[in-house]
Amino acid sequence: MQTDYPHTALIHLGLHGAPICFQRCNRSNLSQRGFTLLELLIVIALIGILAAIAVPNFQEMVKRNAVVSQNNELVALLNTAKSEAVRRSTAVRINVEGLDSGAWQAILLDPDTDQTLRSTANSRVILADIDQSLDSIEIIFNSRGYLGQSWSNPDDWYTGGITLRLRHINCTPGSIGQSREIQIRATGQIEGTPDDCKS
Repeated sequence: MQTDYPHTALIHLGLHGAPICFQRCNRSNLSQRGFTLLELLIVIALIGILAAIAVPNFQEMVKRNAVVSQNNELVALLNTAKSEAVRRSTAVRINVEGLDSGAWQAILLDPDTDQTLRSTANSRVILADIDQSLDSIEIIFNSRGYLGQSWSNPDDWYTGGITLRLRHINCTPGSIGQSREIQIRATGQIEGTPDDCKS
């Protein structure tokens, strides 16, 4: 049995005599069509618009995440110092050096050996003491977990408390979340809150 298919040379194979195209197939059977130049240009333009919107938002998110991560690490260091002071019934101190720069470091020192128990640093996130604007400070917790006035006399309360500010090194002015304040109260309470990104 032979069936006429216009513009097509055929051979019949299979149980049902299904036609297979041998030379040239009808457009209705095999339709292969590429993109036009106009369609490609439209797609490229849409990708460019989406990238222009998404990239800045992604960069802002990366900055916020870096500050939040460093905030959590510094708060954990402070809480460790406080708990060590109470556990050992002795004063414990954290030396913070290189404030207001990208080369700062906070070091928790062992009160018995003066060796480093724990430390943190971050070149992308700047740490500053907004109360005194110093290059370095000592944060002292006495045996009750309160802020101590000095290493030589830690049982005297540092009644004013300490406020530190973390901000991304490429902080966008006016942006909330790329900067955080860490408040250390006289009673030893530690709290980190989002802050306006100040220079």
